[in-house]
Order: sequence, then structure tokens, then C-alpha cells
Amino acid sequence: MPGLNAAMHHLRSSPDPAVVFTQLAELLVPVVCDEAAAVVLVGPQLNRWQQQYPRAVTVDLPTARADGRVWTVTVHIAGHPAGNDDDDDDDDDALTEPDYVAVLTCSGRGEPLTVADVAVIKLAGRCAAAAVHQARQAALLNHQQRLVDSLQIALHTNRRISAAVGMVIARYRLPYPQAFQVLLRTSQASNRKLAAVADTVLATGTPPPYRVSDRHDPTLGSGGLRTGSPVQGKLSRTTELMVAPAAEGDLPPGPFECG
Repeated sequence: MPGLNAAMHHLRSSPDPAVVFTQLAELLVPVVCDEAAAVVLVGPQLNRWQQQYPRAVTVDLPTARADGRVWTVTVHIAGHPAGNDDDDDDDDDALTEPDYVAVLTCSGRGEPLTVADVAVIKLAGRCAAAAVHQARQAALLNHQQRLVDSLQIALHTNRRISAAVGMVIARYRLPYPQAFQVLLRTSQASNRKLAAVADTVLATGTPPPYRVSDRHDPTLGSGGLRTGSPVQGKLSRTTELMVAPAAEGDLPPGPFECG
């Protein structure tokens, strides 16, 4: 069937097997048959198919019936997670539960298809399953790349924030939670992202002003974040005072470095 070989070049890959096998059914007409349809079995339908056709039976089950001048051929193609085809000699497929089963039905009038013609339909079905697998692998790789990019951005942002917190620690001689709270309060008061506040501190070399009340915030968690649940008892609140930076001579000798 040279016409089918040319038509298969128009088959587009997709992670959805229903999309790919519907395309294949359209390509089979009129090259192979007069009418073609594709149904993809998943979920409960797939479970019923597995009960009807156990793993010991080949997943390709071509059947043909002649009703006068009308013939019908049905081919079952199982899509496995590993993306392998359905060869009887493939032990991996025999041990792997299919993700889906595509049922291709071709019908026409006149002389029924030969065994060789049915084999060509089965091969086309396996090519369609490979297209589904290829698209799923590409989608998985894209998702993993986006995840890596997000982690790299988060790591870079965390380093910038840690460097800014380090400047606050050096300027006001505060422990990390209170120094982080200085940046967090500035972020909330200015309605800016914490990373943007940190970038400003690094660019100007001037930390935000420190208020004594930052040290006595009852909702401050161990990491400098608000926990949302006040601690038991009341903590005295001091009047918010602006604390001037320490004099340059009071800073520890040598430049401050952040890992």
C-alpha cells in the first residue's frame, strides 16, 4: 500500500492517543478502506478489555467478517508506558500493563483485505502508538526543563536574599531571624517582592532601617517568617524606634562575605 506510506507522513504526534488514532483512521480512508473509526480504551473500559483479552493473548487481534460484499477488520493496538509495540516476542510488553488500547475498525465493500493488508494496518497502528509515546516523552522533558529552570531561579533568588540579610546582620548586629524580618517588613510596607527589596539593598549598599519592634514580634517564627499563631502570653511591645546604623568604626574588621 504505497498510498498509506505517503499518508503516514501527515500523521502528527500528540500525547493524547485519541487525537493520533483519529488522525490514523482518517488517513486509512480511502487508501485502505471505505470507512474507518478509532476508539481509545482507558480506565474501566481498559480494565474490561484486559479481562476479555488476558496478557497471554496477543494484543493485536485482527478479525474479519464477510457479510455479503461488506467486510470489516478490527485491530487492537496497546500503548505501553515504555513506548514499545505489541510484538508477541517482546517480553517487556508482556509484563507491562498498557496505558491504553486503541481499537481500529476498517470496513469496505468488495474483496476483503488480505493478511498482508491487515499486517500493514497493524504496523500503521504501531507507528501511531510510537507518535503518542514520542509526544509524551517530549512533554515530560519540557516539564522537567521548566522545573529545573524554576529551581535555578529560586536558588539565585535565595542567594540574593541571603546576601541582603547578611548586610542587615553586619550593619545592625542582629541574629538571622531579626535581620530577615527587617527585609520582610520592608517588603510588606512597600508592597514589593522580597527579592526586589534584597536587590535594592545590594545595589545601594544600604539596608532598610531597623525598628526595635522587629525584635519583639510575637508572630515571628524561627526562620523570620510570621507563623500566623501568636505565642502564649503577651509580649510587651516597645515603641517603634528607628535605630541608627552602627558607626563604621564599630563594624567587624574586613569586608562581609556571603557564601
